[in-house]
Amino acid sequence: SSSVAEPCSRSAAATSPKNEVANTPDQSGGTSLEFRHHGLTPQLEYYDHCSRGWEHFLPSLHDYVETGTGSPLG
Repeated sequence: SSSVAEPCSRSAAATSPKNEVANTPDQSGGTSLEFRHHGLTPQLEYYDHCSRGWEHFLPSLHDYVETGTGSPLG
């Protein structure tokens, strides 16, 4: 299954980038997560904000999966 979240900007205009997470069972019996941020380009005013968010939340998610403890709030 997959879900689409609002863009990380404060404005949710129809042309804004969209986040997508795909959760797919893999061949080893585990789960593969694929994260996409469609339309996020360096030309957008909130690119740096979104990039820093990905740089923080993905390692936190990895820690949570591996150890049971993440740090989503810092």
